[in-house]
Amino acid sequence: AVSTRLGRGKHTTRHVELYPLDSNTFAADTPGYASFDVAMVDKIEKEHLASLFPEFQPFLSHCRFNDCRHLNEPGCTVLEQVRSGEIAPSRHDSYARLYELISSSKQY
Repeated sequence: AVSTRLGRGKHTTRHVELYPLDSNTFAADTPGYASFDVAMVDKIEKEHLASLFPEFQPFLSHCRFNDCRHLNEPGCTVLEQVRSGEIAPSRHDSYARLYELISSSKQY
């Protein structure tokens, strides 16, 4: 249930629980955290983000441009693989959202 006053869930987590997303990835439900804040994690350079997506890695060195962002550039092999179904569109959507988030965050 969601509180109409707070706009948040009424029930709180009282223990840590790990949810497997795949063989190497887990999400943790922990007490005390209501949201995920990227400011809490190590900085990721936008130029290195694509290398953190394992399904992108075989294609990264084959793009037409060395500085390809893998967003809308012509000759991007990552985008070609998304169109062909080799890479799930949802994974590329996640990449694009993270790329935008990193690009818009302040770099000190």
